[in-house]
Amino acid sequence: MADPLDPPPLASDPLDPSLAATLAANLTDTATIQRKTAASAGAGGVRDTWSTLATCACGIVSQTQWTEGVQGGEIRAITVWKAQFPVGQDVKARDRVVIGANTWEVVGTDAGLSGAPLLTAELKRLEK
Repeated sequence: MADPLDPPPLASDPLDPSLAATLAANLTDTATIQRKTAASAGAGGVRDTWSTLATCACGIVSQTQWTEGVQGGEIRAITVWKAQFPVGQDVKARDRVVIGANTWEVVGTDAGLSGAPLLTAELKRLEK
């Protein structure tokens, strides 16, 4: 057991494996991660397709932010979506994440953050 007078670990310290396992157990959704690839469209043409890169556990959360609009001082709610994945999952900006019947585009991730317990991706919900 750790000494309660010891300072907390720094962000660059490796994550306690038991904490990582506890957090990973909270990833109760399943995501399909898709990446855009170029495919032949015949006659020398190329078209973009979305190929499945991986299927993995994830957790998705939303956060509503209130902003004041430029025109007329209107106040609007903007919902920011975030998904959490196991550390090391290959997720990059411009990938797509499909969870159930919903599809999001990855805006960015915190990949590379030392000691992060989970990889967090900010998402933009795509219209159906």
